[in-house]
Amino acid sequence: MPLYLHLFHGRADPEDLLSDWGTDGPTIGPFDTFHSTYCNALELWRGEASFELSTSRSLIRFGGVFYGDLEIVEAPPSTPVLSLEDAGRVTHAHVRGPSLLEPLTPLVSVFVDAVRSQHGDELARRLELTLTAALR
Repeated sequence: MPLYLHLFHGRADPEDLLSDWGTDGPTIGPFDTFHSTYCNALELWRGEASFELSTSRSLIRFGGVFYGDLEIVEAPPSTPVLSLEDAGRVTHAHVRGPSLLEPLTPLVSVFVDAVRSQHGDELARRLELTLTAALR
């Protein structure tokens, strides 16, 4: 059964205190699997395709807006739906400046490969997601 993620309760700045429900966000999907790592990264999967959302101060960052709420539903609401690929393009278009990850990428790769060889692919994948989210 395909799932859809709907973001809402958005604001332009994470410091904004809202007196209403803020911006209604996009609906992203369909996807089959949802995974979260310490609520720092939210990962949506459909087959081999994946899309990752990051958080900042307990808010989900997408397209230059910070959302406080999300819902996962079986059928898309009556709003347009972004595919995982289109959502990825929106995210990359709003990346600001270099991340902390860029200079550490070679070191992180070696570390993740060492974990993979000793403990397997699943732990290495989760570790890589966690490190990537933390260093953004």
